[in-house]
Amino acid sequence: MFSEVQTIKKNKVLRFSLIFSNIGYMGIPLQKAVLGDEGVFYGSVCVAVFNLIVWTFGIVCMSGDIKTLSLKKLVLNPGIIGVSIGLIVFLTPVSLPSPAASVIDSMASLNTPMAMMVIGANLANSQVLKALKDKYTYIMSLLRLIVVPLISLFVLVLFGIKGSMLISLVIASSAPVAAATTMFAIKYDTDVKTSVNLVAFTTLLSIFTMSLIVALAQLFQ
Repeated sequence: MFSEVQTIKKNKVLRFSLIFSNIGYMGIPLQKAVLGDEGVFYGSVCVAVFNLIVWTFGIVCMSGDIKTLSLKKLVLNPGIIGVSIGLIVFLTPVSLPSPAASVIDSMASLNTPMAMMVIGANLANSQVLKALKDKYTYIMSLLRLIVVPLISLFVLVLFGIKGSMLISLVIASSAPVAAATTMFAIKYDTDVKTSVNLVAFTTLLSIFTMSLIVALAQLFQ
């Protein structure tokens, strides 16, 4: 019985890990470095979609109970609120006062350092040696870092997506397992150790795989 329960918990984490990538902490810094502000704009749209899905399907996926869905959490979570305000400012003639714009620019500059802190915390709490003994670590890393990005690239090229949008979307799809995996695993009492190890291991590998995937995508832009 104990083994069956643990298997169910682990499967929830594996499913969540395959679907959700770290498009915020890993994606946006790379989009900024490669494409500048235009890349950040596309990345922000990806984050908005990510938040919509993670607070609906993601919750059901990790909890196993559709009753855990909450319209309030979906609409009022900080990610959706921030992106909504940003889109309004971007799409309308509204301009922020200079002091407010300066503060926001300073906060935006914290994105990469904060990302490194979160990633570092995950690495510090991981058990890399134990992860190396788990076959699912390798299977999930292959799927998350190679298979999913290549399928995404193929579909995007097939539909004629090119330029900065193509590169931004490929960066988002090639990011490692989402840091939210561990947070949701803790909240819904699933396999926390597996989630931490997957986040840490795929993050380490993504240093190499994301560069290769992006270089490949640039051939089609």
